[in-house]
Amino acid sequence: MAIDYRLAIFTRQAAEGTKCDGEIRAAALDERLSRSGATPIVVQLSWPETQLRRSEGTLTLEAIQVQSIEAFLREQVMVRKAVEETMTEARRSWLRQDRGSAAEMWSETAFCHLYLPNRELIAIEGGGPQTTSAYSVVFDVAWDDEHGTRALKFRDGEQIGFGLAGD
Repeated sequence: MAIDYRLAIFTRQAAEGTKCDGEIRAAALDERLSRSGATPIVVQLSWPETQLRRSEGTLTLEAIQVQSIEAFLREQVMVRKAVEETMTEARRSWLRQDRGSAAEMWSETAFCHLYLPNRELIAIEGGGPQTTSAYSVVFDVAWDDEHGTRALKFRDGEQIGFGLAGD
C-alpha cells in the first residue's frame, strides 16, 4: 500500500552536529502521531556524511531511513495501539495507580517526533543487514516530571523497546 507524503529536511541544523530535523506531511497521518498536520522527524546522519557535506549545505538520507518513513506511515495503526498500551501501563506504574485509561494517558502525553537512526546505530542495537525499517516515536510525558521524554522503538514492523528517549 503506497501512501502519498511530502518530506522536508531542514539543512540548517546539519552543520551543527550529526542530526538534522524535518517533517513529513500526509493526509493519512494519525492525529496522535503528528502535530498540526505534520510529523516532525529527527534524522541521525552518518559521521562521514556530516563531515563531507557540512560546507555544501546538503545531506543524504540512507535508504533505510526512507524505508523507515514509509513503514511508519503504513504502520500507524499498530504504532498507535502499541503507544496506547505501553504508555498507559508506564503511566500507571509511574504514578502507582491500579487503573488508568488511554484517554487519561493522552491528556498528559504529547507527540514530539519520529526518530530515524542511521544504519550504523541500527546495527549497534541488533539490527542486521536484512533490517528493512527502524524508527522510534518520541513523546513528552507530563506524568513523569523526573524524566519527561519516552520513546518506543520499532524494527521491521514490531515494537522492540521502550524507555527514556535519548534525543
